[in-house]
Amino acid sequence: MSEKGSVGFRPTKSGGHHFVSWYIGKKQYKITRYKGIICDSKRMAESVLSLMRSDEENGTFNIDKYLHQITDVIPFLDEWVTNQTHLSPATLASYKIAIRKHLKPWFIKNPISLHEIQYDVLCRMLNELGGGGKCKHKVLYCLHTALRDAKRSGKIIVMPEFPQKKKYGIEPKPIQAVPEARQIAIINAIPIEHQPIFWWLKYHYRRPSEAMALYKEDYDKERDCFIIRRCFSDNQFVEHTKTHQIHTIPCHPDFKP
Repeated sequence: MSEKGSVGFRPTKSGGHHFVSWYIGKKQYKITRYKGIICDSKRMAESVLSLMRSDEENGTFNIDKYLHQITDVIPFLDEWVTNQTHLSPATLASYKIAIRKHLKPWFIKNPISLHEIQYDVLCRMLNELGGGGKCKHKVLYCLHTALRDAKRSGKIIVMPEFPQKKKYGIEPKPIQAVPEARQIAIINAIPIEHQPIFWWLKYHYRRPSEAMALYKEDYDKERDCFIIRRCFSDNQFVEHTKTHQIHTIPCHPDFKP
């Protein structure tokens, strides 16, 4: 193990405390606390130094973990979500909500480091998060995606196991369909100039966000079909579908009028 760093003592009027001296290049850092607790004994300072050396040896060392941040997870998540510019607006919005409303508050309350997130920690998080099973699944899926990128970039060595799907308590619900006659009655009650898009949705079984993004040019007269290639995501128009695939949908005969 690396022999970098040393333990020192800083006397004060009240007695003093120990600290870890650590150099990065020519700059010296003095670590006086770990997870918000002051190093009030040489033994604790030596334990912190041992952790720092271990991080250094494993290639996961980050000085911020030992300086101002109680946990390095929060700054990592902030940086990670800022770089997710390739995601659809809806997915990005979902991740930002999961981080702001659920993950940040949990890690502030539970100052755990990035490399300390393991299966037991994730199970405890699952039990303590608010919301229903689907909400919890979205939050942990966001964290799973972030940790996968953390492993790829070398911030963690091993990807932790996540709770099994059955632990989320998500109960499948039967699909409730509106009867055919009532569907027709509902659409006929809509002003005539607004009816076509609803008839299109009824007959072609596509996402409303895709119907909103249809152009006249998306109907191929020669093949009598619609080309689905755009949609709306988080109320923003995007030049791709949710799955980033182009779909060809034959025009339903009853939609022809």
